[in-house]
Amino acid sequence: MKHWKSLVAATISAFLEQRGFRKSGFKFTAIRPDATLLVGLQSSVTGTEALLKITCNLAIVLQGLEIPGGPSIWDAHWRQRIGHYMPEQRDYWWACSTDEEAKAAGRDIAGLLESSALPEMERLASPAAMIALWKSGRSPGLTEYQCVKYLTNLTQTGGP
Repeated sequence: MKHWKSLVAATISAFLEQRGFRKSGFKFTAIRPDATLLVGLQSSVTGTEALLKITCNLAIVLQGLEIPGGPSIWDAHWRQRIGHYMPEQRDYWWACSTDEEAKAAGRDIAGLLESSALPEMERLASPAAMIALWKSGRSPGLTEYQCVKYLTNLTQTGGP
């Protein structure tokens, strides 16, 4: 199963590295002027030796809004799953039981990153963009409490 996850990662790795991301395990990180962009592969606990179930998590961490332990997908200021960028706009897990299926999953994920996910992440990678998003009532991956807290911190301090 780890072999297939590595094949998925290898397929998206070159694409992300061209856009300034660095790879560490199955997580890719890019530092921008006001934010850190994160892309991470997650395998499901319901997978088996014969079947990898995998998805891709996306996150943005604004600089200046402290997160204990540094930038993390799970504690980010914006979080989304790659399935949101598919026509159904829902959580999606690829099932891989062969090398070719793993490579195809990687190509699918890279295509979604290129066409939709990364452009949106780049657009949102600033305090002003995040403030506008949160004021619109949208806060992907955050609780209402977190959204209000971060919005208050950013608007009171003028941003990070």
